[in-house]
Amino acid sequence: MEQIFAKEEAEKTYRVVVPRIKKELKGGADYGNEDIQEGISLVLGLFPFGAKRRNFKRWYVGSKEKFLSLPDDPDKLSIACWW
Repeated sequence: MEQIFAKEEAEKTYRVVVPRIKKELKGGADYGNEDIQEGISLVLGLFPFGAKRRNFKRWYVGSKEKFLSLPDDPDKLSIACWW
């Protein structure tokens, strides 16, 4: 997993990748699917290291339901997990 250091780049990527993954999950894709997990790993790399990334993982990673609760717009994420 690679860290994206520019907030603007992270936001741009988030706005594309998260809705795509959510669409696949809503369409019946298995949460454990390799492509879904690769996408989630990419999304995880958008979050800053440390407490913010740990909070994101705790709140939104680990199940289909958790991931689907993510907002499509990163501006709606808590400051506790986003830039």
